[in-house]
Amino acid sequence: MNKQKQFIKFFAGLPSERTREFELATTDFAGQYCDPESIRQMMALLDSKQENVAYGAFYTLCIIQRRNKNFSQMSQLLDQYEGRFASHPSIGHLRVLFLIESDSIYDYNDLLAQSHANSLALGTNAGYVHAFADTFASICEKCEPVERQEFIDKWYAKALDAVNKAIELDPKYAKYYCTKARIVMLKHQYAEAVHLVKRAITEEDASRKDYALRISGYQYYQMYIQMHQQVYLLEQRLTSATSQGIHGVPREIKDLPFSQEKAYAFVSYAHSDKELVTQMAQALTELDKNIWFDRKLTPGGDFWEELAERILGCNAVILFLSGSSVDSAFVRRELKYALNQEKPIIAVHLDDVKLSPGMQLQLDGHHKIFLKDYPSPEALAQAICQGLTTWGV
Repeated sequence: MNKQKQFIKFFAGLPSERTREFELATTDFAGQYCDPESIRQMMALLDSKQENVAYGAFYTLCIIQRRNKNFSQMSQLLDQYEGRFASHPSIGHLRVLFLIESDSIYDYNDLLAQSHANSLALGTNAGYVHAFADTFASICEKCEPVERQEFIDKWYAKALDAVNKAIELDPKYAKYYCTKARIVMLKHQYAEAVHLVKRAITEEDASRKDYALRISGYQYYQMYIQMHQQVYLLEQRLTSATSQGIHGVPREIKDLPFSQEKAYAFVSYAHSDKELVTQMAQALTELDKNIWFDRKLTPGGDFWEELAERILGCNAVILFLSGSSVDSAFVRRELKYALNQEKPIIAVHLDDVKLSPGMQLQLDGHHKIFLKDYPSPEALAQAICQGLTTWGV
């Protein structure tokens, strides 16, 4: 049997797309047949008159491009075929996955509403139910503190219900425990969150091809949660100090001064790390450092122009490295432009993220700081401050 006939037989025999079996079968198939020739064969099936064959091929191709983080190709697939497959209940799930993982610009509330509707419509499928919980956690990790609280007030209970339901439907799927950890930490339940991440590490299937990558992701979130706990405890201490009349408390982000007339540092970071970066910006400002990052920029016609101008005019770039930032197209573009302009880089490693050989080569010879080497956010800020002083900031 040639490959195309094999593919037709597989897609024609898939169970209902509403089921977890459909999702698992297509995901497994995507892992086996992700070579260029297989992708070409599946592309040829997109115009098949057999609807289940065409949609099965489309869904699998989206999974392949998502796994490869080839979001431009995934976007092309969705834009070209989303209209044709609009009647399929799982098409909205694919669009949500694309938007949440691709650094695209979207309305957070609209995406949460769409994802929640998907989870209700496909409520017997643990994967679709979990996708809403994951979307909520991811959006909360990206947005500003005030906006985050609005989402927590509106969506937290629904997201927690969703992840609990996903765990009930498929208690052996490890990722669900990590997602629940990301949700409960939003209510400062750090001990429970760390316990859930450890549960995810224990439950993860060691036979998976991406086992090491998944474990690395869980370890990143364990460190992320513990860092947030440190920040939260620091804020509690600062609040207590303020109530006793002690000065020097970091200002709110909107009040952070920036002067383009003075030497300054440009900050490059992933939006999921914004809260940690915010704390560092506050601390560095209190240490009389002039800091700029895109906290007030609105994507539009002048978005890239202003970013380029700020990089061009800075004395140094503070690059916050994490599992999220190395995958961010925005961060990679900023780094490339800064290096082209021969700007000194202070690379702050927020976790044990593994850099690609290319990024290692790009950062070779630049100043490196590792969060794990410092006992507190204040100590980390002092280390960054020393590096900035070297470059006249």
